[in-house]
Amino acid sequence: MSRLKGLSAVLAVLLVLQLMVPVFGNAQSDDAGRIKIEKTSQTAESVQWQVTVNASGAEHDGIRAKITFGAGLTPAAVAGIPADQVSDTGDGYSVQLPAGSGASAIKVTASVTDSIPDFHEIKAVADYPDGTFQAADRAATIKPEVKEEDKPAEKQDTKAEETVTKENTEPAAQSEKEAEQPAEETKSPAKEAAPAEQPEEQPAGNETAPEPSADLEEADQAETPPKEAEPKKDDSAPEKAPAGKTESDVIEKETVFGTAAPVAVEAEVMASLNVPSPYYALDPNAIVVPTTLEGVSTNSHTMPLLMWVNGNTVYVAVRSTHELNYMELAGVKTTDSNKHASMQSIFIGGAEKKPDAGIQGNTKDARWTVYKFNKDALNLLDNATHKFFVDGIGNGHDVGGQLVVTIPNTTVTGNKVWVGGTERPAITLQLIAQALGETKRTLGTKVVNGTETPAWTHTWTYVPKYNPVGSPYTYTLDEASVPPNYTKTLDGLTVTNTYNPEQLKINVNKVWIGPEDGPVTVRLIADGRDTGKTVTLDREKSWAGSFTVNRLDDKTGKPISYTVKEVPVPGYSTQLTGSVKDGFTFTNTHDGTVDIKVNKVWIGPAAESVTVSLLADGTPTGKTLILNEGNDWRGAFSGLRKYDAKTGAEIAYSVEEVRVPDYSPKVTGSPETGFTLTNTNDATTSVDVRKEWVGPEAGPVTIELLADGEATGETVVLSGENNWSGAFRDLRMYDAETGEAIRYTVTESEVPERYEVSYSTGENGEFIVTNTAISGSLTVTKVDEAGDPLAGAEFELRNQDGTVIGTGTSGADGKIIFENLDWGNYLLVETKAPEGYRLLTKPIEIKIGADRLDIKETVENTPTDWELPATGGFGTIPFYMAGVMMMAAAVFTLRKKKENVRVRGEWK
Repeated sequence: MSRLKGLSAVLAVLLVLQLMVPVFGNAQSDDAGRIKIEKTSQTAESVQWQVTVNASGAEHDGIRAKITFGAGLTPAAVAGIPADQVSDTGDGYSVQLPAGSGASAIKVTASVTDSIPDFHEIKAVADYPDGTFQAADRAATIKPEVKEEDKPAEKQDTKAEETVTKENTEPAAQSEKEAEQPAEETKSPAKEAAPAEQPEEQPAGNETAPEPSADLEEADQAETPPKEAEPKKDDSAPEKAPAGKTESDVIEKETVFGTAAPVAVEAEVMASLNVPSPYYALDPNAIVVPTTLEGVSTNSHTMPLLMWVNGNTVYVAVRSTHELNYMELAGVKTTDSNKHASMQSIFIGGAEKKPDAGIQGNTKDARWTVYKFNKDALNLLDNATHKFFVDGIGNGHDVGGQLVVTIPNTTVTGNKVWVGGTERPAITLQLIAQALGETKRTLGTKVVNGTETPAWTHTWTYVPKYNPVGSPYTYTLDEASVPPNYTKTLDGLTVTNTYNPEQLKINVNKVWIGPEDGPVTVRLIADGRDTGKTVTLDREKSWAGSFTVNRLDDKTGKPISYTVKEVPVPGYSTQLTGSVKDGFTFTNTHDGTVDIKVNKVWIGPAAESVTVSLLADGTPTGKTLILNEGNDWRGAFSGLRKYDAKTGAEIAYSVEEVRVPDYSPKVTGSPETGFTLTNTNDATTSVDVRKEWVGPEAGPVTIELLADGEATGETVVLSGENNWSGAFRDLRMYDAETGEAIRYTVTESEVPERYEVSYSTGENGEFIVTNTAISGSLTVTKVDEAGDPLAGAEFELRNQDGTVIGTGTSGADGKIIFENLDWGNYLLVETKAPEGYRLLTKPIEIKIGADRLDIKETVENTPTDWELPATGGFGTIPFYMAGVMMMAAAVFTLRKKKENVRVRGEWK
């Protein structure tokens, strides 16, 4: 006892020193000043820190920070930040600062759930674009003062000391007392492990614990023979269940909600002596769950009665009158437990739970064994029993079967809200429950279809308010599947479906092959049905448009198969290409046709037939016509496309003829008026020409070709070198315009002097050009003085060199004719005069030329017997001379009138 008193004194001194010495935190911040933690206030129930996240001066898309509390703390409140930027993580807070934010000062408050740790700690980690920064702080735990009235009375210490003395001096009596217990509670030596001073080591709680003297008195009674004692009321005994109620109903009345647990100074002593603390904390708002047993292997000596949760540990408190080895719950086995001393109460969230209430057997050995399970390892189902087994030391102390938990029920109403859209399919609502630190659970489903009252709502009754270990459920509503084309928004117990279909843009384009027509209308087809939606394409819109449509069907949720149709345009054929993804293109091709007439004209003799080919834009089409006399040399190409089927350009049609030998074709006209093919005979001929001379040959002569009497401009020169022959070659046989046969003739361009020309045709059809020399003539008339003809006069005609070229004798008419005389000067010499007449003494000069071709010369001869007398005077000579001159003048005048006239090539 003296040792305990000394230890108590030391503890009291330590407590006073702890309360007197101020507590200093150990705040830390990162070197870059990005995050900082400062303690702002502290009480025994809570600690408040200010966490500063400094994002100033740094570009970022948002800063995420994690604030974590250490052991003995749980999140209580947060301020200085919008609610949508912070969330409770169970052991702290998760903060999401928006992009571009600066410095944020966040005040966080933590509730103290366990005062045993020497320090309460906080840590904050922030992720920046350039790295991760962290800060931490710790605050010394403020221990609650032990009030004077909470300390055990001196007489209790005395009794405790006396109890120790008795336990030390009377072991035999104790053995006798244990021997008097029922056989099933007899402990084996192996399980006899209770320390001698165990009663003195029981800590005091917030509530008055059973006095140790009661146990001592019970132990003293074991030394005397048993006698019937008067009934004594036991405050620790459980309240009897009233009629219609079970023991679990009574325990439910004692349900304890999680609060900050009271802390006793003796906890430090227990920790130093390796004695478990009787104080247990609860999660915020959690309850202690009463449990009952169900099964054949139950007994009244071992009873799992309470279950609660704190953090990640689930505690199960088992009352027993003996020590226990292990507990198995829902397939999870644990030996981790707090074994409390006999008759030691435990305090759960500040509420005292006595070990001997409702237990049978050796109640003085009643104790609590608190088993600890990892919460994540357990999988306890709602509204179900859980298989368990507790292994006790000694025969008959095991217990197993089904553990029944008693959870208060509640009522939850869920709502379904529609925003937009027309389809309202039946929806399966899901009631989701989630306890702190646990995954979500679906505790109920219901199909709603709008026929409810109120519509689209459902109320779940008798749903558990807490999970099987006592953590409060937060209920939310979800739906099994989102209707097609809707998006889901969850807000507590309301599910909102907003019509927000995924949409497609279907582009439509128009291409014209040929001239453009007016506006066209395109219809939208969905899954083979006309939707009634249209778009008009025209020049102002560049012949383009689009439809905006839902990708999925509102009812089935399946992809809709879209296509488009065009309202037909008269005179055009339509081709559709493309897809929903790439867009659709309507190609309208003009279907107009033309007929092209062809007429054949021959220049020259016609052939038997001619083949005409059709060309489109200069390219043969393969289409032909045969024209002949039977179809009057006429035909037509019918039903020809007016516009190119690819480019839309108007087709330029033309025709050409399969060439006919010796003919050249000529095409005139147009597709609109028709084409005329004129074939001109290209047959040729030759004209031969030969020069013949009548008379001496002159120099070269030029022969000109005439066509139908018209000069052609073609000539040929004939000379002795080409044997006075030539030809005109490659001459058209037929006129190129009229088709008439051409009549070719020749003419001599310039007839040589003293020649006449004549034309004739030889046996071979050649032309003969004859040049006949033109000669003069001399007619000499011999007369007497009276002018009468004299016969018998002989004359010679001599040229300039005296050569006689002709002779003649005058006849009765007195004439001598010299013909074929070349042009030139001649001498007429009378070589013999008629008898009785005098012979001329001098020659007569004769000149034949162009102006004197046929000369008539009268020569008068005088008789030989006639002479004029010589009288010495002029006589008759002057008169003769005057008469001669008069005659000469008369002759000259006459010759001017009658001579030098060319008739039919002769000069007269």
